[in-house]
Amino acid sequence: MEEGNMSPEDVEKALDGIERDGMPTNRRSTLYCLMARGRHYPPKQVLRLAHRHRFGAELAGAHGGERTNRPLRNLGFRVEKCARVPQCQTWIKE
Repeated sequence: MEEGNMSPEDVEKALDGIERDGMPTNRRSTLYCLMARGRHYPPKQVLRLAHRHRFGAELAGAHGGERTNRPLRNLGFRVEKCARVPQCQTWIKE
């Protein structure tokens, strides 16, 4: 993965896209949430979309857990285990 070349701006663009277009239900969080803008986002999908903004293609084969969370944290984002995952997803468009 080329996350070393991604920027916080790429992640912000991914968040903009999620807010604008919504989130497919099969891309929701199962354990962790990226907390930003007063909302909870699925880290793996955010990383996929940030990769698409930077490199023109969605990140294939993204894995969850620390392999996803670490790059986001390294870019200054807050990612936490979330015991409220079902409630975290209620804002996402169906």
